[in-house]
Amino acid sequence: MKLCMFAQKLQEAIKKHNMSQRKFAALLHTTQANISRWTQGVSEPRIETFLKICLYLDETPESMLGYGEIPDEVKREYKKESGAQ
Repeated sequence: MKLCMFAQKLQEAIKKHNMSQRKFAALLHTTQANISRWTQGVSEPRIETFLKICLYLDETPESMLGYGEIPDEVKREYKKESGAQ
């Protein structure tokens, strides 16, 4: 799983739904500590839990992993390496 992107997207989605980590943890039947580890990019949820996260937050798995988006720093690095303008 693309940990850094997932962590960022998870933080954003929880905020968007005006939910605390504790409340979201209760929905998923997990601990607030797990939610914290996931939002910090320290660990990742199991695939079953990941799919529940997507359902509860009304997000696609692709969007939660950042597919279809290229971060600005990656674009800059590519341009620098390839000599593209």
